[in-house]
This record gives sequence, structure tokens and C-alpha cells, in this order.
Amino acid sequence: MTDAVTDTMADAMTDEELRAAQVALNLAAHLLYDEPTDEALAAYLEPGLFESSPFGEDDEAVRAGLTLLDAWCRETAAAVAADPAALHSRAADLRSDWLNLLVGAGAPKAPSWAGYYLNPSSAILGESALAVRALYKRHGFQVQRLNQEPDDHLGLMLAFAAQLIQQQLVARGEGAAAAVESTVACQRELFQHSVLPWLAAWRWSVAQFARTDFYRGVGELVFGLGRAWAARLGFQYVDDAENPRFVLAS
Repeated sequence: MTDAVTDTMADAMTDEELRAAQVALNLAAHLLYDEPTDEALAAYLEPGLFESSPFGEDDEAVRAGLTLLDAWCRETAAAVAADPAALHSRAADLRSDWLNLLVGAGAPKAPSWAGYYLNPSSAILGESALAVRALYKRHGFQVQRLNQEPDDHLGLMLAFAAQLIQQQLVARGEGAAAAVESTVACQRELFQHSVLPWLAAWRWSVAQFARTDFYRGVGELVFGLGRAWAARLGFQYVDDAENPRFVLAS
């Protein structure tokens, strides 16, 4: 696929469609990155939050993830309505699952940073993390806990993608074609080298080891949104049972 074709695909969305994708990617980023405190769980129990997605609903993984998340939150909301103390116990369940899967000390079951998969023998600031840090710096993205966690955490990278969409919208509004292309090219580079090579393996691990339907849903939703956005950037998913992977669309 030529750059001209992928550029056209990436910028063919309307402003409304881009904003919808930005909202969905930001939600995915928070689901992965934020510790599920009592307050966070209360926000997740907002009626209808997981009934639909503003972007990516044509992806079966997005739909499956929403179904799992919505059912878990509805059941939890009913439990909390019957006994307000259930909010704390359910949040504790989510924290345990979040730590076990994504960020726990030692060996989390579904590590959420690229270096684990791409540079398995490296430290937190390995080759993958430094490459992503360079992209962040180029586009003014601030990492809250710099040098305390991997720069190539999937939640951070999805939040960065959402910021790049915002920059794309601003540049488009100003008629700055070169700036639009710069944001699209950065998104493509980020996904091609730092997200897509391991996204399918991460999804499998979440499905295997999640203890709650909430995080099973997160795994499907995040994978589906990543796949849907990758398609906008010119990549397609090869659903090979032995080697699921993303390739440049032809």
C-alpha cells in the first residue's frame, strides 16, 4: 500500500467520526491504565456507559467486550443498590484482577507494555519504550509518572493516539495539511511498531487469565478498538489461529 492511499484512508473520516474514535480510545486508555478504585467503579456503573461505543461497533470484539462489561456493571449496580457496601467489595475484586493481569509486581498474567513482548530481556526503559518516548516528545504528550513505569504501556499509547486525533482535528480546521499528515504518520508508526505486533497475544492472555467478566470485556473491547482504528490507518487483521497478526492492507 502506498503512502498516498493510506493517507487518504486515515483522513477520510469526518470530524464527528474522528471525535467519536477519540472518545472511544480515551475510554479504553482509562480502563487499562487507571486503578479501579471505588470512585472509578462508581463512574463505570453510570447507566448505559457500556451499552454502545461511539466508534468500532462493526468490530465483533468491540461488541463482545461491551456485552461483557455491560452485563457485569448491571449486575454490580443491582448489588450496590441492594447493599451500598458492595461497591467497595466489587472494586476490591477489580483491583485484584487489574493487578493480577496488567500491572502486578513480579509477573502479571497479561502485561500491558510493549517491551515485555518486543524486548523481553530489557529493562523498563528498553528499546521499545525509548522509541515511544521519542514519539511522545515530538508531539508534546506528557507521561504522568515518567521513569516510574513503561512509556510503552498500552493505556498510555491509546491516550497518546487520542491526543494525536485531537491534533489532527485542530490541524484540519486550520487547513494545515502538513500537520495533518504528521499526526497521521505518527499514529501509523505508533501502531505498526509498538501496538499491533503484540495486541493479539495480549488479548489471548486477558481471555485466559482474567478473573472477572469486567476485565474479560476490557480485553475484547480494547483489542476491537485497536483493530478498528488500525484499519483506518491502513492495516488489516489476519485471523490465523496459529499466527494472528496485523499486516499492511493491500
